[in-house]
Amino acid sequence: MSVSNTNREPSSNAAQVGRSKTDCGDNPPQPRFSHVQSAGKLEVPDGCDASVILKLVDKNAGVYAFWLVVGRYGTGAMTAPYEAAPGDIRVDIPTGATMSSTTLRPHLVQFLTPGAATPLEGKPPLIIP
Repeated sequence: MSVSNTNREPSSNAAQVGRSKTDCGDNPPQPRFSHVQSAGKLEVPDGCDASVILKLVDKNAGVYAFWLVVGRYGTGAMTAPYEAAPGDIRVDIPTGATMSSTTLRPHLVQFLTPGAATPLEGKPPLIIP
């Protein structure tokens, strides 16, 4: 699966599906979003507890659903094959970050409207569990 990494910091290893090291510093860990471009294997990157595929299930209403979730615990990590669809978004959840539709929604709005003074016009996207 290839992704379009639109994070603000460049990925050091773009060939590995947008993997990048988590460097939280003094800031709380933030989820990393990227557009999925093609099929492949969803793997949890180092420094993350989970990776999620959000599937666009209603384009007109901007509704996304948790479609695939893989996780890591200690040295063990899950991977899963995945077929990409237009509008799919990958989210890497850094260690220590909270994963819920409520906590991810403001980050999704910011990801979908980079550099915008205001969020998406009309209704902001909704994430359903």
